Amino acid sequence: MTALADPLRHLVRSPWPAWLVAAGAGLVCVWLLVRLLRLMVVGPEWPSPANSEAVQVADAAPTTSIASWRIFGQVDATAQAAPPTALALHLRGTVVAEAGQGLALIADAQGRERAYRVGDAVLDDAVLDEVHADRVVLRRAGGRETLRLRQVEGAQPGTIRQRPAPTADPSGGYLTGAMNFGAPDLATARAAQTPSLAAIAASANVLPAMENGEFVGVRLAVADPVLLERVGLHPDDIVIAVNGAAVADPEQRTALEAALRGSGPLVLTVRREGRDRQLTVRN
Repeated sequence: MTALADPLRHLVRSPWPAWLVAAGAGLVCVWLLVRLLRLMVVGPEWPSPANSEAVQVADAAPTTSIASWRIFGQVDATAQAAPPTALALHLRGTVVAEAGQGLALIADAQGRERAYRVGDAVLDDAVLDEVHADRVVLRRAGGRETLRLRQVEGAQPGTIRQRPAPTADPSGGYLTGAMNFGAPDLATARAAQTPSLAAIAASANVLPAMENGEFVGVRLAVADPVLLERVGLHPDDIVIAVNGAAVADPEQRTALEAALRGSGPLVLTVRREGRDRQLTVRN
């Protein structure tokens, strides 16, 4: 035991182990200094071109899938696919309400007008399937056909802006769908000497008005609201009676037009901002 301990004590007391550790640390420092100098002179090592191409391909790969996403929805191909109908029908006006409550005013080849709801048979082989602002879709012989509003060249279908019902009125006011109309059926009279009622009859479209899905009267849609103001009417007025006779059917458009063209005074019962009032209109 003593023979082994003596060499160990001699090795510990020897300066060689400390010199070896110091020499190793010096070599490591020199190696790090060389790498630092090389980095400062040459610059960092960039990926090879092959690796760059792989990165670019990987980045571009999702582009195809993103383009196929329907971020803003999908185009309604069904509406575009319905061709124009060949039936001798004329769309005079539409009332776009809640689903299943749309109303269309359609005239036949003889000019007879009727109001149709979605699901009604327009002809023996044609059923009203959809009601839109500027057109209706008919279901006929297993296919779908489009009937559009007749428009004046360069004109756009108009929409009557609805005035909100007053919240303080307990009657609740009236609620109608967005009404759209095409060109007037009668020639427009704009001469200054033309009586007010005659001018309204010549340019007005008589459109059905709905309240909670039920027909309540008609509205006079004119391109120039001044014509209505001359006789005390507002664009949002709903005519519910003429000379005391209730307007209970949307097909009474022709009768109202004839009354407007009459020579005598006209007593109209109108609903304005939820309240009924009478107006006497004279030429």
